[in-house]
Amino acid sequence: MASVVTMAVAMAAFSGPPASAMDKGLREGVMEAVVFIMAFEPKGSHTIPVSSGSGSVIDPSGIILTNYHVIYDLATDRPHYLVRVDFTKRGAWDKRPTPTCIADPDNAFIDKRNDLALIKCETDADMSAPRPIPAGKKFPYLKMGTSGGIVPGDDVSIIGYPGIGGETINFTAGKIAGWLGPDGKAGKEWLKTDAIIAGGNSGGAALDDDGKLIGIPTRIGDLEMRGGATIGQINYLRPVDFASTLRGASLTKKWDPLKDGSAAIASKTGGKSDKSGRYGDDGGGGGGGGGGGGSGHSAGKRDPAYKGIDVYPDDGVGPSDDGADDAPGPRPGPGKGPAPSHGDDGVTVVGRLMASDTGKPVGGGIVLFIMPGVRVKGLTDSTLPRSVYTKAIADGKGYFETERPLARGASYGVVVLAKGFEPVAVDDGVSIGDGPDRFDVGNVELARD
Repeated sequence: MASVVTMAVAMAAFSGPPASAMDKGLREGVMEAVVFIMAFEPKGSHTIPVSSGSGSVIDPSGIILTNYHVIYDLATDRPHYLVRVDFTKRGAWDKRPTPTCIADPDNAFIDKRNDLALIKCETDADMSAPRPIPAGKKFPYLKMGTSGGIVPGDDVSIIGYPGIGGETINFTAGKIAGWLGPDGKAGKEWLKTDAIIAGGNSGGAALDDDGKLIGIPTRIGDLEMRGGATIGQINYLRPVDFASTLRGASLTKKWDPLKDGSAAIASKTGGKSDKSGRYGDDGGGGGGGGGGGGSGHSAGKRDPAYKGIDVYPDDGVGPSDDGADDAPGPRPGPGKGPAPSHGDDGVTVVGRLMASDTGKPVGGGIVLFIMPGVRVKGLTDSTLPRSVYTKAIADGKGYFETERPLARGASYGVVVLAKGFEPVAVDDGVSIGDGPDRFDVGNVELARD
């Protein structure tokens, strides 16, 4: 049977996430060790938050494994000015994570080729007067697992701070779907999973049933793979074994950013900061704007100069410069038909509504694409009509096509309505980037009432 691309919104309509095999105590313990990372850049006399992601503490001294693109500005290929690390305390799962420490990305160990990085808690989180982390301070941390023996069908749990999941820590569970190599071929460069991974989860934790770290979540949507936009729940994990070189290099080189980290961080903060730190999707393209920070640094001319330690120096391979979630990853082989065009009129989305139980087409269904910035869950009967950006109506064979293209550079909520089937409603169900002018999402499966 031909492979089917299923939109995330449709998946959510007919199948809930599987339950985690971890017991409650273990879940609480591992969640304490997964952190929220907020990147800051200088602007005027302040440092301001510009992007965010997730990370996993892998050593009680405060060493944190995350994605390269979480701590680097991909537009300039330079480390972010500073990053703040926030922890969620046990039992505070309904609260925002607590700002706990600051790390200087200038001191990071990086693996640009595999989109990985190590940072370390260097000072407390007081940007007005940062103090070194006390000697002997112990942080909650994850045990390292191995990814080599993973078999499709194994359970996996994903922990992180997705930008569309609110301000609290997020735990989802699923299955390992399989392995993937470079360029979408056979190999072991990526783990595929059906567990939900949204923007902001990047750099977080993928765990086995024993709570051991087996992968680093990276979200690569199907449309992004075909040219830039993101549709669907096509999720990938960088196997944790890829981090062994990074971790080993940090130990071999006796990496100790704490020696002068507090002084460098103090010089960067200069006693002036904007600590509001709104939570959002992870990103690497927002930094650098504005004038110097409190110590006189200016964007693009910062002191100290870039000195991140790349374990694969000068290889010329790494995340592209056009988006935080565009980590190096699988790309599909050449398809049939003419090459897609890349005009400026947006993207026309097409697909087919199908019944999940019978596989038969669902005619007459309506797919509504909600205007960017409007939350689907807040819509009412009176506000829904004026909140629709465009719509599509399925014909007798279930095929639908948006009445007008979706503008690039925006995310849209999606509502699917069909007689006799459960409605679908999800925020940020479709995000459009610099992809083809037309994209077929394939079969969208609906569950019956």
